[in-house]
Amino acid sequence: MRKLGIILFTFISLFAVSGCSKSTLDTFGFSNSTVQTKEEVSNQIEFFIGKLEALSGMGTETQTGSISALSTEISPGIIAYSRDELPEPYQSSYVFDGANRDWIQYIADNIKRFGNVISNIESFKEDSFSAQTLDDIYYEIRTRYEPNQLYIESYTYEVIPYGDSVLLKADILHLSIVDESLQVEYIQDYHQISTDLEMHYVTYTSLNDLGDMTSFRINMLADDEVSYTTVDHETHNSFTFSKSPRTGIQYAYYNHETQAYMSLIFNYALIQASSAVSYGFNEFDLLFYKDYDQLRLTWNLLEVDGWDKIIINNNTTDRQIFANDVELFTSDNLFTTNITIDTYTSAFITLELQQQNLTENIFNLSDYGCSFTKVSWTQFNQDITYLENHYSELLTTYGFSTDFAANQSALLKQIPISANQKMMDDLYDQQHVS
Repeated sequence: MRKLGIILFTFISLFAVSGCSKSTLDTFGFSNSTVQTKEEVSNQIEFFIGKLEALSGMGTETQTGSISALSTEISPGIIAYSRDELPEPYQSSYVFDGANRDWIQYIADNIKRFGNVISNIESFKEDSFSAQTLDDIYYEIRTRYEPNQLYIESYTYEVIPYGDSVLLKADILHLSIVDESLQVEYIQDYHQISTDLEMHYVTYTSLNDLGDMTSFRINMLADDEVSYTTVDHETHNSFTFSKSPRTGIQYAYYNHETQAYMSLIFNYALIQASSAVSYGFNEFDLLFYKDYDQLRLTWNLLEVDGWDKIIINNNTTDRQIFANDVELFTSDNLFTTNITIDTYTSAFITLELQQQNLTENIFNLSDYGCSFTKVSWTQFNQDITYLENHYSELLTTYGFSTDFAANQSALLKQIPISANQKMMDDLYDQQHVS
């Protein structure tokens, strides 16, 4: 048999263990003292899906603002909006200041899929593997359920209709309620195999409903390719690092106190290629992007004082901003605009310039007869160089270093359980048609 290749995170040594089910489950201290029916397991699956979707905010997000904007039509297709008449900016009714809610919803969606598979199993037996094909994917799956605990272990084989490619995946989930708090651990071991491609990635996520989350992905075919993110619910700060041939080395840090999200990218020659800082929730207040020595600054116009009217030409892409009938932020000033007025207002102005030309009066827009004070010049200058000066210190704070091979090795040790490699090999042998 052709042995499985490796794609997403170095999992070979960690995952090449025996197929003993007891050792895997005992990792979680999971003692199965009762026997549950398929209906009881399905109800528990629905219970945890509900918990995760509540955490992700699915179905609860709405926007605030006027039903329609007040305006004056100057001529056909050309509409003037007084600043006082504009709808409110986009606001989400759900602000999730913690773990990545998109990833939480991804986990919930996967559990739904496993629940659908289990519901189609005719001879279901708890804690025993059952085979089932659903939507052209072959599953071998088992579950274990005790009060406030659910364990799902799934192995799948899927033929990709293009590229003569096969996907083999192991998904291992443990969900529990501990001291009334939702706890989730999720491991994925992902293999993609074709005549000219082999990939193997392993991902691990640990999160709770307080807002803590740690998630990382490892490329098992490389000894130093990894991405890592952690969020602390007490500080609401987050830290990310990654390394790959395509994107180079990246760092990101979110400072909840200043609402500044900072990122830094080095190319593979370890030359700083770009950096960025954004401020604010929902739609950002200010975005700074640096590509080598070229800068791009984007301001949220609704956080800028000194203008009083917007004119939109719906016959073209023209968007004009005025103060006392004097046009501001024109293309002559090298500004571009991005303005949408509907049931809410989204309005941004952007300026590109060389780094040496950026001054405080350009930053606060006083050179253009306006005022931007949401972020101070001093704070801005501290933040745009923070990661450049402190990424090594942040790595140390979170228990890592600039040695990405060592980081990958350390992360592999954090994964509490391993997929059954023999089961994956056997699944490939049984399902693959040469």
